[in-house]
Amino acid sequence: MFDSTQSMPSGSGSLRPSRRAFTLGAAAALGAARTGGLASAAPSPSGGSRDTLVLVYLRGGLDGLSAVVPAFEASALQAQRPGLLVPTSASQGAVQLDGMFTLHPSLAPLEGMFRDGELAVLHAVGSQDPTRSHFAARRAIDAGVIGQAVSGTPGGWAGRALRRVPEAASNAPRGLALGAVLPRTLQGGPRVIPVNDPGNFADYGDASTSARRRAALAAMHLNAIGAPGSQSVRTRVAQSGMSAVAALDVLGGIDFGRTPAPLAAYPDTLLGSRMRDAATLLIENIGTEVIHVEHGDWDDHDDMGPNSGDLASRLDDLGRSLAAFRADLGPDLDRTTVLVYSEFGRRVDENGSRGTDHGRGGVAFALGGAVNGGQVFGTWPGLVPAALEGGALAVTTDLRDVFAEALERRLGLQNAALAFPGHSHTPVGLFS
Repeated sequence: MFDSTQSMPSGSGSLRPSRRAFTLGAAAALGAARTGGLASAAPSPSGGSRDTLVLVYLRGGLDGLSAVVPAFEASALQAQRPGLLVPTSASQGAVQLDGMFTLHPSLAPLEGMFRDGELAVLHAVGSQDPTRSHFAARRAIDAGVIGQAVSGTPGGWAGRALRRVPEAASNAPRGLALGAVLPRTLQGGPRVIPVNDPGNFADYGDASTSARRRAALAAMHLNAIGAPGSQSVRTRVAQSGMSAVAALDVLGGIDFGRTPAPLAAYPDTLLGSRMRDAATLLIENIGTEVIHVEHGDWDDHDDMGPNSGDLASRLDDLGRSLAAFRADLGPDLDRTTVLVYSEFGRRVDENGSRGTDHGRGGVAFALGGAVNGGQVFGTWPGLVPAALEGGALAVTTDLRDVFAEALERRLGLQNAALAFPGHSHTPVGLFS
């Protein structure tokens, strides 16, 4: 355990007060004994006010060592990825976070939120499932369980949580995926729907037949009650269908073409559009409790381009989209929690194609009015060979603990075990 009384490397800046002490894994201490560490977890009370939870999933495996660089590990990074080094000096555009970690220059739009205590970083975070398959890792994270339990556990962790907390508003969709497919994360929840283009979905077909088409859709679901099979199953199907129709009607009354706040400069990208739609839902305050956004592809096996190529461009998109979203929300950030995460990180070493291969520990971000921002959370495992998991940064913070804390502290779930069966929650200390 390293606290504010301990020294730092020359030029690294000062540590935060001891109540936000830093921790290093034993293996990390072998290679960085005087570097400090990440913000440690403090116990978190259960309960809390209700937020809308916005989940931003970065599909493909974000390279956390490029997005949030452990500058104190410069020698290890130089040795293992000499062709993929990201600048860590302010003169080269890097954002100094805490004297140990720096933000990629393309993520500079996040600096203000970090300084204002609204944005927190979590490093060495990921799934406890050791798989490096995109499909298997995504399934485990969405399901909220690991190993063989993934195939035997129906639905997703957010869907299970929504079944256990009182609805915030009648008729509105409780879980909304901004995309064409409902992710497993939300599956199993009440009134959860995917909407690929919320600004236009209500206009499909001729406007003169809209009322008749809606009536026919409602009748179809009501007719399910008289269909063959179990009465309880038929009733649930009918109720689910009618709820979905009502939820779509609520969305149809929202102006998704509104003009954003003056400082909300969304990039002209799919992610920018998705975050703008998410902000509209929050500003309208219709009662949607979970919004899911997916963005990819972060699978940089070839020509990663950490400074001027594909990765740098995607990070720029991410940084500007989040900054615009925050500016657009204004005071509504106080009832919003955003979690940005990926299925895994990348290996420490570069491959022969100027890229990186699938790894383990990665980086996540949390943004919100109740976030204990302005700090980096986790236990740093180190980059010395003995500390790595098969050539990759080890996972020291389970993503389920991050999700669980958001559910308990911000969504009102009384017991995170209801969403994550078989998992014992370890507090992260992410929320005030």
